[in-house]
Amino acid sequence: LEPEMWNSLYDIAKRESCTIHDICTLISLRKNPKTSLTAAIRVFMMLYFVMLLLSSLVKQGTKIEQLQFLWVE
Repeated sequence: LEPEMWNSLYDIAKRESCTIHDICTLISLRKNPKTSLTAAIRVFMMLYFVMLLLSSLVKQGTKIEQLQFLWVE
C-alpha cells in the first residue's frame, strides 16, 4: 500500500481502538476470495470514510434530500 493508505489505516485503527493488524485480518476474512487483499483494503477504507462523512452530516442535521449529490442517475 501507498504511504497515504497506511496513514488512513492508522487513523481508522486509532478511531476504532484496534490495530491495523485487526482491521486487515477482518478484511481478509470477509473479502471475496477472488479479490486481492490490497483491493479489499482500499474498498473498505473508501466505504469507511464515506460512512464517517455521512454520519457526521446527519449529526449536524443535514437532511437526506440535501445529500442528492451522492446519488448517480
